[in-house]
Amino acid sequence: MLSDAVMESLTGSMDSAYKRGMELSVLERLTLAKMVAPKEGNLVLFRLVKEFLGELSFSSDEHEALRFVETAGMLTWEPVAALSIKKDVTIQEPIRVIIVEAFGALDAASKLTMETAALYERFLPKEEVAVP
Repeated sequence: MLSDAVMESLTGSMDSAYKRGMELSVLERLTLAKMVAPKEGNLVLFRLVKEFLGELSFSSDEHEALRFVETAGMLTWEPVAALSIKKDVTIQEPIRVIIVEAFGALDAASKLTMETAALYERFLPKEEVAVP
């Protein structure tokens, strides 16, 4: 079931909705792709998720440079090539809400890693990131 925050973000005008470009690394793109697919929702949400996943996807040139290999459920890639591959991705409000909720669930379960915590902070307002 979608949270009230996600549903609320879907009812607003997409023209006035939160849209933000964010430069993402290879690992960040892969991490977010795993987090945004809701189990259920409405057609508008699934279209936004599909569009976002398309933005996160890798071009054929990136695939060639990164040389992705999946072994025993683990995805690896060429680390030197990954250093120079960044992509500016547009994140709309409903997607941002889904991402924040997914990271929030990991945080509540104490399952954040250093990498996911750093990415999570990029989606939070500055006042929520302040260290007490």
